[in-house]
Amino acid sequence: MNLKTKNINYLKITPKYSSTFKANVPISFGCNNFCTYCAVPYTRGREISRSSKEIIAECKNLIKNGCKDITLLGQNVNSYGHDNKNELTFAELLKRVDAIPGHYWLRYTSPHPKDMTDDVIEVMKNSKHIAHQLNLPVQSGDDEVLRRMNRHYTAEKYLALVKKIRTAMPDIALSTDTIVGFPSETKKQFLNTTKLYRLAKFDMAYIAQFSPREGTPAWKMPDDVSKDEKKRRKDFLNAILTKTALAYHKQFENKEMEVLIDEIKDKSIFGRNFGWKKIIISNAPKNSLGKFGLVKITKAKPFGLEAVWLRYND
Repeated sequence: MNLKTKNINYLKITPKYSSTFKANVPISFGCNNFCTYCAVPYTRGREISRSSKEIIAECKNLIKNGCKDITLLGQNVNSYGHDNKNELTFAELLKRVDAIPGHYWLRYTSPHPKDMTDDVIEVMKNSKHIAHQLNLPVQSGDDEVLRRMNRHYTAEKYLALVKKIRTAMPDIALSTDTIVGFPSETKKQFLNTTKLYRLAKFDMAYIAQFSPREGTPAWKMPDDVSKDEKKRRKDFLNAILTKTALAYHKQFENKEMEVLIDEIKDKSIFGRNFGWKKIIISNAPKNSLGKFGLVKITKAKPFGLEAVWLRYND
């Protein structure tokens, strides 16, 4: 069985959901980008888009059965449909799903910066259900490192894209992925990443220390940044992130917002807002799991919020 057949079978599997109110809906499988650190194109094969009719039908069924938060999944969601000229574009797919009636949120992950188009930003801006939340992996803020990663954009182009997104959606929750200590990354090159972090003002980031994956081009590159230096660089970025994330969260203090109650643990009740920020909520009803509510934010933290419960909002 070749990889392509495996991919098609994967997308035909009847989904099983671990939650009645949250669901992941795959829209594609595999990847065509061949970033030098990533094994996905070798382990999962070339990108194959799932039928938009199947995706829309699954989303309709989920919403009909009370699902409140749907995430469209793909290794590179915004190249959806590129393998089939008769398919919808990613922007068209988002628009079709957003048009499904109901009280729900829609989000997606992960987009590639090189494929992020104006029409996707416009659909997000004008949508009713698509969350103003975006994880836009940058990986590095240095152009030479980005070239060796095979990312196909520059730091300048990435920041221009961030500016365009923030202009369209000033309230956007913007996170990123970053690799520190990529082979032969110098201290000067790392400082370019710190500069980008300060300019982009992320409110969340997933920072990984480079670890070679067998079979990828980076496997053959010298892993010449020490473990101690990788940790130092990760900690340095986290320090910047802590400040920019807190500044982002501060804007919500003393404001009311809608939340989806998604976890009850011991005596604590947690919810998520439209931007997927974790909120610990005082006095929320214990039977509120999976329901929308209205809360008032009482305190901002670097990586979360505190709030008091006001009422149901279903």
